[in-house]
Formats: sequence, C-alpha cells, structure tokens
Amino acid sequence: MALDHLSLGLVMREKLKAMLPPGAREYRQPPMFVLPKPWESEIHLKSADPAAGAEKFQGAGLLAAWLDEEPIGENGRQIFHEINARRTPGIPLHIFMTFTPLQGYSWSYRELWNPETRCFPDVETFVVTQLDAAISHGGFWTDKELKDFQAGYTEAEWEARVMGTYGILAGSCYFSKKLIEEQKPKCETPKRYDISHSAISGPQLKENPSGSLRIYRPPLKDRKYIMGVDSASGVGRDYSVASVWDRKDLALVAEWRDNRVYAHKFGQDTVLPLAQHYSNALIVPESNSDHGGTIINELRNRYHNIYRWRKWNAVKRVYSMEFGWRTLGTNRMAIYDAISKALREGQ
Repeated sequence: MALDHLSLGLVMREKLKAMLPPGAREYRQPPMFVLPKPWESEIHLKSADPAAGAEKFQGAGLLAAWLDEEPIGENGRQIFHEINARRTPGIPLHIFMTFTPLQGYSWSYRELWNPETRCFPDVETFVVTQLDAAISHGGFWTDKELKDFQAGYTEAEWEARVMGTYGILAGSCYFSKKLIEEQKPKCETPKRYDISHSAISGPQLKENPSGSLRIYRPPLKDRKYIMGVDSASGVGRDYSVASVWDRKDLALVAEWRDNRVYAHKFGQDTVLPLAQHYSNALIVPESNSDHGGTIINELRNRYHNIYRWRKWNAVKRVYSMEFGWRTLGTNRMAIYDAISKALREGQ
C-alpha cells in the first residue's frame, strides 16, 4: 500500500518490479501487477491517504497486505480493520505494517503493539533502529551519514526516528522527555481503588491493587478541588480519564483511567461519585471530545457544580451559558506552554 502514486508510489512500484518473476504484467490503471502462471496472483497498489476513506479497501480474497507507513488517525484504524475483514474463509491473511512511530500512542499502539490493550491474538512486533542501517551492521549507510541524519532531529523525534520506539507525543516537541523523567521520582506512590455510587450512601471506595482509581492524597475538609474529565470512545478504545486537582497547590490528588467503560457509565458511575468524594469538586468536562456531550447530559441534572462559560450567539445576538470546556487551537498552545513551564521550573 503506497502512500501515494506520484512520489513514494513510484518508488514502491520499481521495487516491486525488481522482485517479480519474468512474465509479470504491469497495469497503470488501476495500479497493479499480475503474476504469470503458475501463480496468477494480483498485486494492487492503493493509496492510504486518510482523505480517501476506507471504502477503497473493500474487496474479497486477500492473501496478504502490506501497509507502508501507519495510516493516520481514526480513518487509518478503519483502513486496517477493513483490510483485516477481507480474508478468504479457511485461508490465513498476513498483514504487514512498516512505519516510524511519529504519531505517539496512536491506534496502532493500542490495538497492535501494547500487550495490555492489543485486540488481535496473532501479532508479532519487531523494532528496527537506524543503527541497523549502518554498514558496520550489514546496512548501507556510513556512520557519518547516519550522524548527519540525526543532527537534524529534535529531542522529541530522536527515539521515534532513531530507535523506532513509541512515545507519549512521539515526534511532537511540546514536552521534554528528559524533564518528565526527572519529575517522576518526586511523585508519590498512589493507592488504588474501585469506586461506585449509591443513591443512599453516596460514593463508595473499595481498595483494589488493580483498580482504575489512583489516590495520591485523600480529600481534606478545608480544600477545594477541580476535576478535569475527558471521555473516550468506550470499551477497548482510547482511555477515559478523570483527574482531580487541589486548587490550593495545584497538586494532582486522584486520577481515574480506564478503557473498559462506556461514556454514560463513566459519567454516572465514576465522575459523579469521584467529584462528590472530593468535596463536590468543580467538574470541567471537555465538551468537544467525541463523547463530552454524553458526560454533560449524565451530570447536568444530577450535579450542581459543573464548569460553564459564556458563549456569544451571533444569530440571536445574546450570550448563553454553555456547559464544559472547549479545547481550541487558540487555547491548546497555552495549555502546552503552561505544562512546559511547570516542567522547566520543577513543579
């Protein structure tokens, strides 16, 4: 699967032609090769451009598929699942994907790489570094050429491009991994719990070494708390997170993180009791996430302390009060800058 036909696609086409047996026929439209007898197999080249959609991968009778670079975002995930569904009954389907992990903890990390969240049972993973491409390791590049490549990489790109490893933000350079690692030893070891809600007795906590709730500091009577809430897609997908912060010293006092709960259950069974446990904390749900509206609907008639902001309606020419926080391009960088500053100052 070439990224496109006009640049990298031409490179992949020539590499394929060099490996094919004599007598193979090449077609330009649609881009494909047909092998001679006794194989008579077909090799199709398709673009994995996210804008093209997953529909072009619908078809039957696939024996193998190779994705050169990880398709981006949710559409990339749909492309992979579309290919996986096109197997022939009784015949194994082999899918190969070669890429540099520059998208952070993307869908491929969750569904293919990480053993804790992996969706597929028969996955083999391999790491290839730039060092493996050195002449001294049987590759093609001299040590000087590799140093020239690496001289242009930022700190954030280094591990992804050189060592082939996933990172929190991978190729993004908002935070220094070195500074994050320096702060980790300062963090307290939390106790882990399960949390539930009872209409009669309120929030219920039960200690559990593998519970989704981590408590660093129990609630104090004279403190006020704020809770950030980000709901993800649900079971087996990205993680839903609720984090509680002490408003006096901005310390993280509790965090709930799991990807085994649906959005409405997350709101009523986790967010609500956790906020009540921490002195009726101010809940700030992100309203522009995929399921932020679900969380708000679960809470707005059952809980009084939800963040609201004034929104100007240009049609009605009036202000309205909207629930939740909207992360936009105009305020996202301010958030990144605040975290970077806190890391530099050792907070």
